[in-house]
Amino acid sequence: MKRYHAILGCAALVSMFCACSEVDDAISDLNGIYAAPTDLEITSATISDKTKEGTLRTYTIDFATKQGTTVTLALVSSQYFLPTNGYTYAAAGTAKNGNFTVGSTIGGKAITSGTFALTQDGDDYTISRCSLFAEDGSAFRLQGAATMEFLPDDPTALTVLKGVTNNGDGTITVVASTGGYVEGFDMTTYQATYTGEGNDIQIVFNTAELKAGTYAPGTGYVVGETFMNNAYEAFGVPAFEDYRGSLWYTIADGKKTPTLITKGDIVVTENNGVFTILLDQGKGGIYAEFVGRMQQVELSVVKSVQTNEDGTLTMVLSTGTYTEGFDMTTYQSTFDGDGFDIQIIFNTTDLQAGTYAANSGYKVGYTFMNNAYEAYGVPAFEDVAGTLWYTIADGKKVPTLVTSGDIIVAVEGDIYTITITNALCNAKYVGKLFTE
Repeated sequence: MKRYHAILGCAALVSMFCACSEVDDAISDLNGIYAAPTDLEITSATISDKTKEGTLRTYTIDFATKQGTTVTLALVSSQYFLPTNGYTYAAAGTAKNGNFTVGSTIGGKAITSGTFALTQDGDDYTISRCSLFAEDGSAFRLQGAATMEFLPDDPTALTVLKGVTNNGDGTITVVASTGGYVEGFDMTTYQATYTGEGNDIQIVFNTAELKAGTYAPGTGYVVGETFMNNAYEAFGVPAFEDYRGSLWYTIADGKKTPTLITKGDIVVTENNGVFTILLDQGKGGIYAEFVGRMQQVELSVVKSVQTNEDGTLTMVLSTGTYTEGFDMTTYQSTFDGDGFDIQIIFNTTDLQAGTYAANSGYKVGYTFMNNAYEAYGVPAFEDVAGTLWYTIADGKKVPTLVTSGDIIVAVEGDIYTITITNALCNAKYVGKLFTE
């Protein structure tokens, strides 16, 4: 028996030695001796800077600590405040919602990695489960609570109208999007795929005709100015199906995640056919706005199509519902009647079927030029310098730069269908473009 135990004891020693060797191998690339993390306790927090790019905001927060060390964190959020979330360090150019990034420091030393949990309760914020590593290899644990007040900035802009449907049951469904992502389909998994980031909103209004007003949330079919926050009672089915409630979708990390809209009023205003739909749920909620036309504009006249020496194609389409003249006394154009024109500069001379995305300047592929300032070095509202939507009314022709949304081109024989998805335009042309 003693010999048996001795053999087991030797085996255990060998096992321990091997385990230690594996750990040594795992950290063999690390240099130096790592001290225990330094604990830092938060005493206050100051918002020192804020930048916004697309739908993402980066907040630079300076945390004062009881130990006298200042910790600066550059936190990325898709909302105008910092919601409860787990935050992970990400390098410049890759940061997204739920990251902190370049510009984060501890005592002036750059942070190069780390994670922490941020809990939000109104204006009160708590950091816990924190591990931060500085550029010199030193480690820190930041914890504690502070008060920070975030004021609303511009709402998330929903610039693409994806659809308006009269459901035939006394409701209207409006679907709008920020754009910024591409939706596909994986034939091997039979699942939708998503590249990029953005948001969609689906609102089921409890009205057969959308009018200006304040629409409160209502369960199922509720008469009056309401929107459907949960159709479970009306349909008897789960609310997260596309046609069973008002939903906010977040597109990120290859997924499209729905959230039921159960609170906050939706304010609708209308001016000359342009609707503004605003949802503001306050702190911790959705803050988003759509500005655009519910009814698609029919473009029926081709004013010009020309190829340019710079490899682009310029097309001007019109509703043809106004008359243009010239005043010889003022040397100004005159306009009688109302209507719309669009000037599109495609970054190709060979117009093929496809989806053309907005891009600044010359961009190879299926794109249109949303702002040629960089290419031409002239103001964007000059006729040669961008894709423009013109509104003709009250004797004036007012241009608006088309900076978002897609232009979808379909071709069948010599008939072209050109659909402009930008919400402010929401227009379509069907017909011939080129003559023999």
